[in-house]
Amino acid sequence: EQLRPVAERVPALETAYAISEGPNPHDAKIQRMGEPRNLGAQVRRGFLQILGGAQVPESGGSGRLELAQWLSDAKNPLTARVMVNRLWHYHFGKGLVTTTNDYGVRGAAPTHPELLDYLAAQFMDGGWRVKDLHRAIMLSDAYRRGSGDMAANEAIDPQNSFLWRQNRRRLDAEQLSDSVRLISASLDLSRGERHPFPNERTYFYRQHEPFTEVYDNKRRTVYAMQQRIQKNPYLDLFDGPDGHVPANERKATTTSLQALYLMNSQFMHEQSAAISERLLAAAPDVVGRVKWVHERVLGRDATAGEITKAGEFVGKLTAQHRAAGCAGSLCEQRAWASYTRTMLSSNAFLFID
Repeated sequence: EQLRPVAERVPALETAYAISEGPNPHDAKIQRMGEPRNLGAQVRRGFLQILGGAQVPESGGSGRLELAQWLSDAKNPLTARVMVNRLWHYHFGKGLVTTTNDYGVRGAAPTHPELLDYLAAQFMDGGWRVKDLHRAIMLSDAYRRGSGDMAANEAIDPQNSFLWRQNRRRLDAEQLSDSVRLISASLDLSRGERHPFPNERTYFYRQHEPFTEVYDNKRRTVYAMQQRIQKNPYLDLFDGPDGHVPANERKATTTSLQALYLMNSQFMHEQSAAISERLLAAAPDVVGRVKWVHERVLGRDATAGEITKAGEFVGKLTAQHRAAGCAGSLCEQRAWASYTRTMLSSNAFLFID
């Protein structure tokens, strides 16, 4: 505590954790029964031969460079296939190989092997540019199809393995938060920066004093701080990634806590209030305001029935706010905020068709 006043006046040093090559890279010996003192034969460094690997050439290094070269070698298409399949999985809800972590004999066969090989070849020939791969997938006819059912196709292919329609998918945790902030114009699109961690001279990050802070983040959710020792509360609620274990896909859940968050959380109240202020400034009447908010929240035009019901809802709620003591334009703004919040809690917003 005596050092705190002095330490707080000294700027925190920029630090980073990294690894470097050892002074004497070498092949390792087998440890019999896992015992470091009971060594067996020396084993030549190499890659998994079952995946087409080979021994590391004599280079004097650790072999990391050779591993990267082997992974990206045109003669080793497995890496490109895995990458292509992962991106396809994120765009369609399931990959061309549905077992995204298993390409072996126990995994599922690709539904479109020729397409998988074509995209993998294009990916490698294009210099491994991920944006180009995204563009190729998202401009395809399969991706741009609607998710509506067709009885004849449903009878033949109920799992949609042959992509006769788009798969309906729920927004993930990051997409949900970022979309709400984008509509409310509160999303900071700047690049993420370091978090305001405590000064390392006054906080020692010890085992029995674990660091468990949660920072507010107005940038894209990908920049939110995550810890292994403690999950981010928002991401944990909406099935976000767990830093403890690697996972090939997220399992979406539907819980009452998620519904309560969408209706009652401080974040959703703040964002719906900001959206209501925008729509009040965007149009002078109910029709224009309903059309404005439907275009931005649901991505479509409002129907005549929706416009009528919205006008009735907002009028009734505005009157209730005035009766409760609200004054001026604040009554109407609160009513529109409630209407906006119901839209943000709807399946029409939460699911991508």
